[in-house]
Amino acid sequence: MCGLFGAWGWPELNTTAALKALQSRGPDDQGEFVDPCGLTLLHTRLAIQDLSPLGHQPMLTSDLSLAVVFNGEIYNQQQLRAELQDNGYRFRSQSDTEVLLHGFRHWGQALWPKLEGIFAVAFWEPQQQQLTLARDRFGVKPLLWRRDPRRLAFASELSALMASGCCSSGDLNQEAIESYLLWGSVAAPHTLIEGIQVFPAGHWGSCRLGERWQLERFNRSDKPQPNTELGLAEATEQTRLALQQAVQRQSIGDRAVGLYLSGGIDSGLLAAELRRQQQGAIHSVSVGFEGLPGAVDETDLAGQTAQALGLTHQRLGIGRQQLEESFDGFLEAIDQPSIDGFNSHLVTQAARQQGMVVAFSGLGADELFGGYDYNFLPFLLGKHKTNTNNIILDLFRFAKLKKSKFI
Repeated sequence: MCGLFGAWGWPELNTTAALKALQSRGPDDQGEFVDPCGLTLLHTRLAIQDLSPLGHQPMLTSDLSLAVVFNGEIYNQQQLRAELQDNGYRFRSQSDTEVLLHGFRHWGQALWPKLEGIFAVAFWEPQQQQLTLARDRFGVKPLLWRRDPRRLAFASELSALMASGCCSSGDLNQEAIESYLLWGSVAAPHTLIEGIQVFPAGHWGSCRLGERWQLERFNRSDKPQPNTELGLAEATEQTRLALQQAVQRQSIGDRAVGLYLSGGIDSGLLAAELRRQQQGAIHSVSVGFEGLPGAVDETDLAGQTAQALGLTHQRLGIGRQQLEESFDGFLEAIDQPSIDGFNSHLVTQAARQQGMVVAFSGLGADELFGGYDYNFLPFLLGKHKTNTNNIILDLFRFAKLKKSKFI
């Protein structure tokens, strides 16, 4: 991941503190661009595609008519690069950032439906005094902003906005607190800080500084999708092909890809597909808990998966002392409160210690592949429409199945 920041209209801006706040997102490089009009762009880089200095950001066109800061990865950058080259564009680097730069110059706002990837991006056109922000369809990459007619600030993290002096009051958003207490996270568009919002996923926004924003949703295709019911065999095959394509296109960077490996179906499928596509060493890591009553530990299953696939596997054992020592760092890193994520924080630390920079995770796939107990309840309840005794019997059998660690 990378970190980006932009601001306009703030008489006292602490760019040094903002860069420092974003450093954990981008330890490989950092850069700054200041327009005479007062717009500032900052970037910290984690190099994944093109590790050379040619990927430095903020990145500008040779005629200085366009600047960009970008966090994310564009999976179809090679196809877009070839199309742009056919239209006369020449490239200095192999980075996807330069593809975005020329792509926006060529297609303008029509660029967004063409992108396959995850991104938060800001374009600045000095001659027109126009700024454009955009964020991927699912909001994988964070982008927060504060705006009014006289000033603007945006960043990858609350910490950068706070450190820069753009949002120094730090008044808590009561609706955000209520959302956290209800759901365990802060629901968009709110953030923990009053006046700062989440830029909407799947949208682009553009404005001339000091004028009204134009905010629009973008779609991959305007064509209606056919509403067809698939049989089990066809649905299974389409899922297999989608997983195969996802692993292939997300392994295009110049860094080796590792794995966060649990004992679940989701990360196991990813590991098997990555091994099918790649030879050589594939590193994986899992986190287990020691001396913590009630904690779920799937590291034995993860180890069996790693052994079967020939992965270079590391198990990190966490006890009470390690939890206590890691918790303050977790709270500092998470930026906004969440009841989830501590496991991810621990496994990420372990992966980084092992030398990983890019790692696959099964996060979010349990809903698709039946990793939770409640995924099976509709099947159990659907079998018996009236006989309550049979329902209870099936639930009891299901509970024994879970206890046996079959799932």
